[in-house]
Amino acid sequence: MRLVSQIQNTDIANMKNQSILFVWVLFSLALWVACGGNEDNGLQSPVIVSPDNFEQLDHCVDVRWYEQSEAEMYLIEIAVDEPFDTVLYTNEVTATAIGGTTSSFVYAVDRADTMYVRMRASNASLETAWSDVIKFYTDTTLTYDCFNPPAPPVTLQEPENFGVLQADSAFVSWYPELDALSYALQVVEDAPVFDLETGSFILNISGISDSYKQVNGLQPGNLYYWRVNVYKNGQPGFWSDPWQFTVE
Repeated sequence: MRLVSQIQNTDIANMKNQSILFVWVLFSLALWVACGGNEDNGLQSPVIVSPDNFEQLDHCVDVRWYEQSEAEMYLIEIAVDEPFDTVLYTNEVTATAIGGTTSSFVYAVDRADTMYVRMRASNASLETAWSDVIKFYTDTTLTYDCFNPPAPPVTLQEPENFGVLQADSAFVSWYPELDALSYALQVVEDAPVFDLETGSFILNISGISDSYKQVNGLQPGNLYYWRVNVYKNGQPGFWSDPWQFTVE
């Protein structure tokens, strides 16, 4: 009986050891999969930092990600469906091998749509799993050169937005832009309609060398809207959001 008991105890111990080994193997496999199957070399699935999830873009899509020192190549895919059955753009980008920095690749898309982007990294021996998928939206209304975009809107200064003036003329001003060649100013009354055919312009002028301009002919009781853009890099920049003021 003692021999039988010893055999049974040995079998139980063996079963426990086998169970522990099995659990350890499963844990190791799960960890390996979670890391993209990259063993111990530190290579991870890329982290996309731009565009933001659900971001509304124009036709220029700037895909940005964090570099990894272990990576040699990145594969980018942009599709119109999340399963990535219909991939519109695919590119391989050589890694800079400078960990912690941010790299980018710019696409000039030719359609307004809901789109999805994903990436993965690789080196000579390994390839990561795909990154988290980012969903974004595009609009092709604007068609400027994505690789030489217009200057961003200038920042308006005075009169302050929703200000009240008590004169028939006023100086409007904005903060100067570095390397600006000139500025354009538009002032309309009654409504913020800057269409050349339907807007009620009291001033529409370009080639302004200073960061201010006097506006004459203001009428008491009227509401005015104004906006500015800068001319630099061989093209006009984006218009600022309009500000408004009234005259008493």
